[in-house]
Amino acid sequence: MSAGDKLRDEILGFQKAQFELIRWKLIATGATIITAFSGTNAQQLSWLAFTILPVVVVYCDLISRDYDIRIALIAFFLQRQGGEYGAYEEFLREPGVSRSRPWLLGNTAMRMSSAIVCILVILLGLQPKLIFGNNIRLETNYIPVVAGFAGILLLFLIEQHSREAYERISNMTANSSSQLLDKTSQHT
Repeated sequence: MSAGDKLRDEILGFQKAQFELIRWKLIATGATIITAFSGTNAQQLSWLAFTILPVVVVYCDLISRDYDIRIALIAFFLQRQGGEYGAYEEFLREPGVSRSRPWLLGNTAMRMSSAIVCILVILLGLQPKLIFGNNIRLETNYIPVVAGFAGILLLFLIEQHSREAYERISNMTANSSSQLLDKTSQHT
């Protein structure tokens, strides 16, 4: 098995892990919500469940973005090496294909679902009567609000870091291509 095939298998492994991560994100979110809305009178447990919900979804997004960056690095390496995988990477960077942004929908769904969860946690913290009725102490409802805002802030920081990482990879790709063109023109 060639190095290119091994790296391709590694990309497929990261993609499979991302799929599993999305599934576990949904399961963990559902389980946390069920715990929060359980029929018990343990209001503190419900608040705790709502408070950890942003942590769960943001952690899944963090790991998913890490996988995306690793995949992009492997793709950059394969493109630089040339061959059939390099040709595929070149195809993906063609203006018509790159403008269509083929992975936009999945990435947006992953990020927006977490933002929506954080916003819902904030709203539920601001309106605890929706969940617990009138039997709630006012000071406990700010904990999920803070957790929701912290989740949104972390999502923003993760997105910013990812964009910077993609920009560095893109710059490496551009520098690599220009160096290759320079070497080719020197030989002719």
